[in-house]
Amino acid sequence: MQQDPRVALGIIFTIALASSGCRSAMPNASITCSRVALEPAPPWTASAAWSSSGDELVLVDPGSRGLATYGRDGKRVRNVRLDETVKLDYAEPMRLERTAEGFAVIDKRRVLSFDHHLALDQREQPFAALETRGYADASFNDVVRHRGHYYGYADFVEPTAAVQDNQETEDVDSEGSSTWRRGFVRLDPDRGNLELLHELPVDSADGEYANYYFYDRRPYIAELGKRVFVLRFTEPWSVHRVNRRGLSKIASGPTDGGRAYALQSWNGRLYVLTRRIVPKADAEEQPTTVKLAASGKQAHLELLQALPALQKGERQWILHEIDPRGGQTLRRVLLPSTAGRLHLIPGRSFWTAIEESSIPNLGESDAGTNLLFLPASELLSGHFGCPREEPVPESKAQVAL
Repeated sequence: MQQDPRVALGIIFTIALASSGCRSAMPNASITCSRVALEPAPPWTASAAWSSSGDELVLVDPGSRGLATYGRDGKRVRNVRLDETVKLDYAEPMRLERTAEGFAVIDKRRVLSFDHHLALDQREQPFAALETRGYADASFNDVVRHRGHYYGYADFVEPTAAVQDNQETEDVDSEGSSTWRRGFVRLDPDRGNLELLHELPVDSADGEYANYYFYDRRPYIAELGKRVFVLRFTEPWSVHRVNRRGLSKIASGPTDGGRAYALQSWNGRLYVLTRRIVPKADAEEQPTTVKLAASGKQAHLELLQALPALQKGERQWILHEIDPRGGQTLRRVLLPSTAGRLHLIPGRSFWTAIEESSIPNLGESDAGTNLLFLPASELLSGHFGCPREEPVPESKAQVAL
């Protein structure tokens, strides 16, 4: 008798939970696929994490340059104002993580640690020791803390750096006394030791998407067990394991899988979130006439070929599950969302997707932020019990690549 594949996936899921050493419980049957609006919505979301109790979502609030918390009903619970000396710079990439002690916010040059009540507990400056040795403008685009070290994608100016023949960048100043370098690094903050694991050219796709929009931070470094993994935004995208020699590729994305957006880990697996646009069958392909006003006269410009409309189609979010040991893609799941930006927060019984329109919510009544709850059981089966949200009308949205 042929076994139902969903049953087989359920068995695999149970084994994964047991073998991962995670104390996660099996999916809570009371959690259903649902969507609630955040009220009031933040201007945009940089990063977020649930409290240890799972009752409050803590996120970076660019409006106040502090923190804000929301309940599961989407209502704001409280604002956490920060002192002027520690206020968050919303123009910089930042990662908010839950820790054993509470929470940590990592931005380009510092780490802020908070207790479970969101009281500031500690401040760290990982690059402080490097600055005393002549390094300048050192900053992270994304980073994780792993066994006392920082693994991240960084930019920095290295003093008196020797330019190697196989070096991918040639950004040496006119006097040859320093070099602007970019790539994946390992930083020991105590010893002030910075290792460049894999150097990238300044115009690499990784740098493009790391800094594409200050309100569109994309996590692409993940810690899983005793390993650290990174996501490359090259097309097709690829996932690499960090080792002592640099990066070792373990998986590549399919040609039809869309553009890479984020890398995350959960229950012994890696997950790559991608976004793609499926063109509409009735998309306009005829030349367009544009009227221009010049010196009080109407000038007519006829485009010989219609400009490509990247958003003239259905926006799809796809989650790729990857086995970190062999790099095999175990499955692909189409998420029930057409949001312009999506932030995923894995959880024990459900995942949370923070849906945002394709432009920051600056007070418009029709451009908000939602919490989309994805039960682990439905994520496992790939069949969700809630409809996909209608996209923001194109007249209200800006193209976001």
